[in-house]
Amino acid sequence: MAFTIHSVWPDDGFTTFPTGEKIEILFNQEVSEFLAENSISLVGPDNHILTGIEFEEKLYRFTNQSSYSKTLESLHLKGEVPVELEVVRCDATGEALLEQMSYAYDATVKSKLIIRPKSFLQEKTDYRLLISGSPTPDNEWSYIGSRTVFDAEKDLLTSTGEGVLRASGYYTGNVDDVLVVEVVKAGSSSTCKLNWYFESTSLVTHDLLPLTGRNKIAKDKDIYLELIGGASDAFKIGDAWTINLRPIEYLIDTYKLDFSTAANQVKELPTTVSQSPIGLDAPTQAEIEAASTEFQLVKIEPEYGSSNISLKTKQIILTFNKDIDPTSVTADTIKLFRNIMDGNQDAVDVGYSWIVNGKKIIINIIRE
Repeated sequence: MAFTIHSVWPDDGFTTFPTGEKIEILFNQEVSEFLAENSISLVGPDNHILTGIEFEEKLYRFTNQSSYSKTLESLHLKGEVPVELEVVRCDATGEALLEQMSYAYDATVKSKLIIRPKSFLQEKTDYRLLISGSPTPDNEWSYIGSRTVFDAEKDLLTSTGEGVLRASGYYTGNVDDVLVVEVVKAGSSSTCKLNWYFESTSLVTHDLLPLTGRNKIAKDKDIYLELIGGASDAFKIGDAWTINLRPIEYLIDTYKLDFSTAANQVKELPTTVSQSPIGLDAPTQAEIEAASTEFQLVKIEPEYGSSNISLKTKQIILTFNKDIDPTSVTADTIKLFRNIMDGNQDAVDVGYSWIVNGKKIIINIIRE
């Protein structure tokens, strides 16, 4: 079954698209979210703006090649609108399925790709969505295609650790295969050691010492593994996962969707209001008194929003107003991420361990 688009909303030529709405594309089978990140573009008016360090880097890079007005054209960023992507497993009607984990190819399962602009679109403005495909792709990352790397399925008979393994990327083989991942040295998400192999070549095994974020399994394999679990024993010897792999099918053609946003979508606030314009009422005395006895976070060290913190900082301390139930603190209730300051890259997990001591949670940062 060829990989194709089943339906798109809004329709091509739609002229009253709400400025804060999302775009939805329904495919006839599961789509590779990994490839969608590089093959979907939303283009609007010529108003792309760069500031701060990002501006300086691009200006310096192209100083000897062109004027700054041409720099954006050379980067293909003129008018491009930053978007967030979400892939939802659904049926043929576009209705989301209850089970969103996908361990193997199922011809009855489809994908809905939801595209959300990161900021409100301009009113009464033309936009174009580009969905990149090719019958003979020369750069596989630039074209959208079917899902080839499925979710990692844990072997419940041998696995006892609480760590989570996520798989992503795309598989370039020509036949179905299975990637097997095993823990051979116990530890956290950044201190354990893994072995992996393909079932088709099970006699050849490879080592992987994971770092935070996505770990490419090999230089010539565009398959990535991400480990989640900060406890020192989150991943135990014997933990194992299987990841089904399927040959890719690319979208044969590139499609464009033109639409225009509606007018008067954003309203002016009234000049006089008798209550809060966002509909919030002041808390009652009873609510204030109740809040003072609720379980709540009262202090963070380092302080929230602080800067110029020493690179040697290895602890984050959370202080609450009441003693903490140690069993309520798990790798699912506390997560630690890092990101560059301008926020232009995805946040990645940071390895950590924790200690519960009375009213405090002490988080120890690992290998950062």
